[in-house]
Amino acid sequence: MDWVTTEPRSMMDIVYEVLKQAIIKGELEPGERIVEKKIADMLQVSRTPLRQAIRRLEAEGLLDRVRSGGVRVAEISEGEIREIYDVRIALEVRIIRAVALRIDGQGMERLREVTDRIREYLADPGEEKDAIIEQIKLGDLFHQTLYEIYGNKTCIKILDGFQAKVNRFAYLAYSQRNRSLASAKEHIELFELASRRQAAEAGRKMEEHILRAWETTLEGLRNMQQ
Repeated sequence: MDWVTTEPRSMMDIVYEVLKQAIIKGELEPGERIVEKKIADMLQVSRTPLRQAIRRLEAEGLLDRVRSGGVRVAEISEGEIREIYDVRIALEVRIIRAVALRIDGQGMERLREVTDRIREYLADPGEEKDAIIEQIKLGDLFHQTLYEIYGNKTCIKILDGFQAKVNRFAYLAYSQRNRSLASAKEHIELFELASRRQAAEAGRKMEEHILRAWETTLEGLRNMQQ
């Protein structure tokens, strides 16, 4: 995942990450046109890596091509939120149940390491905006680790296909009623249920976790639109 990579990054990767975070945090607003010259000058980069980053963000659904030319930040609709979270519930409830039933020692250790990082975050979340971004990263890593332990490549491809949108939704959700802290605690509860191999309970907790995210994302969207 782009949030957690430690590999050396190209100029395109850097530009992509800057634009992606600006979209996720609403610094580039839904419907806002992307003016290449303005952004290239601001980031002090050539048009080539910028255009490569733009194409990648288009593929992830964060930017839309405008008929008259250029691109703009994709809008967010309640229908899109509903569809994505509906798919997440269908797949992720199954994933956490399966992981709880068959996780081995190595998989458990990987999930424990991520959960320990979430516990550290809860102990000292830092400033509000930084805390939100950090929890998005850690939540992303927690779910991605579950997908990888589950091992179904088709599921991973489907979920990764709209992960950038989920991160954008998460920022809306986490701006509501300390949702980032509540979500972190839910991830810890999911780990504890999986580690005790309580598959049915883990599935119920995952559904509840995603439904809460869905509700607070809608609340965040409505507040943004006011």
